[in-house]
Amino acid sequence: MNLDFTDLVLLIGTSPLPDYVAVKYFTEKNSKLNRIWMVCSAESDNQASTEKYAELLKDLLKDSKLKFQELIYIKDIDSKEDIESKLEKMINKSEKVHLFFTGGTKAMAVYSYSYLKDKKKGDFSASYLSARSFKIEFDDEVTSDDLKDVVKITFNRLLKLHLFEEKKDKTDEYTCFNSVDSKFEGLIDDNKIDNFYSKDGGFQREIFKIEGKDFKIFKNLSDPGSDMRKSVDCETFFQTKLDELRDREADNFKLRVNIFKKISEYKPNDVFQGIINAFPEGFRLRENGKFNTDIMWHNYKNAVDFIDGFWFERYIKKLIQNNFKNDFDEILFNKELSKKDNNKDKFELDLILMKGYQLIGISCTTSKEKHICKEKGFEIVLRTRQIGGEEAKAILITRAETVSDLQSELILSTGTNNKNILVLGIDDWPENKFVKKMKGYFSN
Repeated sequence: MNLDFTDLVLLIGTSPLPDYVAVKYFTEKNSKLNRIWMVCSAESDNQASTEKYAELLKDLLKDSKLKFQELIYIKDIDSKEDIESKLEKMINKSEKVHLFFTGGTKAMAVYSYSYLKDKKKGDFSASYLSARSFKIEFDDEVTSDDLKDVVKITFNRLLKLHLFEEKKDKTDEYTCFNSVDSKFEGLIDDNKIDNFYSKDGGFQREIFKIEGKDFKIFKNLSDPGSDMRKSVDCETFFQTKLDELRDREADNFKLRVNIFKKISEYKPNDVFQGIINAFPEGFRLRENGKFNTDIMWHNYKNAVDFIDGFWFERYIKKLIQNNFKNDFDEILFNKELSKKDNNKDKFELDLILMKGYQLIGISCTTSKEKHICKEKGFEIVLRTRQIGGEEAKAILITRAETVSDLQSELILSTGTNNKNILVLGIDDWPENKFVKKMKGYFSN
């Protein structure tokens, strides 16, 4: 395949990863490539501007020594006349033109292809990046090699390219629980993990997880004379205290007393208590057969967050690192992310695998409830697409006993396919089964 065009035209959409891949590939394979033309949508009442994506792409490729030309703005991305009139400005300033039309709208691709082919005749060629084969498909039916292992991008650069940023890394908050990991692994190996989540004395998220301002329960909790402790121990004191407070204050206090009462009176089974006993001093929820009233709020929160699911994320990370470390360029853990222009829309990716320019995002949940698992599935598919484009893969790991129906529903609802979403259940938690399923998915 002889690549000798001098000018590369990119149609810039809201997912510029294919354009990044194309420039990297063509720069390597075509020594005559000199100029880059980027066609963007202009801001209007009916369409959003893609200028910021073009500028980011230009910044990430600034070391390529290519000459980036003035941006071409399309005021109406559905208008043949507008698209052609804007492209006309580059005709006499270009030589052999290659149109890469993966980005932009269908109208932009069709009208740009037709116009440039008509004007440039034999000095025109075109291509697009296939999200299925990871190959660039040329209009003369020639294809490139699989580019997944040829063109690479780091996760941080991928975030920047799609206007995302990392907000927080939670990993260091849980290093004190390292010794507990082996206890959970033992429960999985001995097929006792369901006992830990049993309704009969197992960990119950709805009891132990404290949200919002209810953390005030822990104020002066170590003092037996505190209002909270006395209200749980003495119904008369509790009622007297409620009478002293105003309506809203009384409601909040009553709610918090009931929350603390459920926590303090809960009797864990042997499996749950065994995990608690493995916690470092200062983090144990119960000691000497009763709730540990000396525990600080921050320690309580971290302990509950850990057993609520963070241990499971670490377990999956360990399996990935032990069995697939050499298969990926990056293996990243527990990233809190958001759009740069919308800090309120925060979300987490539990694990991130980068292979070439392909992103694989993993979401872990210890829930077996279908509606919760389905919600997690929707989010991991959405987020991996937002950051990694159509080439991205998603994996959802749950505690559900059967997952085939859930995977089918996610495929149908999100418009993806079984090559881009994998759902695992509790039967897949043991290492040998997990590795077998993942190998099949990674090679698919």
